[in-house]
Amino acid sequence: MADFEDITGWREELAAFEATDEGRAFFNKYSSWDRTKGRAPKLPYETVIQFAELYFRHPEILEAMKKSEAWLDYLNANPDFGRDDEGFHELCPWEENETVLYFEHWYAMKPRFLMTVRTFGQACAWPTRLRSESFRL
Repeated sequence: MADFEDITGWREELAAFEATDEGRAFFNKYSSWDRTKGRAPKLPYETVIQFAELYFRHPEILEAMKKSEAWLDYLNANPDFGRDDEGFHELCPWEENETVLYFEHWYAMKPRFLMTVRTFGQACAWPTRLRSESFRL
């Protein structure tokens, strides 16, 4: 299993991997949207738990997740509010959403988990949901 204790430089590590042929092939193998590509297999339960635990250990990632989750909650509560509406771009936590997405990619890259956004979507919601329900890992 890959080492996740020290995440220093994770963005740079991800960018370097994505620039390689191996990285491009890895991230383009599966897709949640492109029906010509297969869906990634489900992750083992232990992997999802380990991924969720990382959010609790790394405050920058946890704060980004909280803001992203709050944004999703807002959008779900306001289904008619969309990209074309006034204020959308000012309210959307773009940077935090990117942090969460890229951190998922970095995590998947380390042990070469085959994944899609949907695969990690369930795992990503866990840290803030668990914390808000006073659940401790």
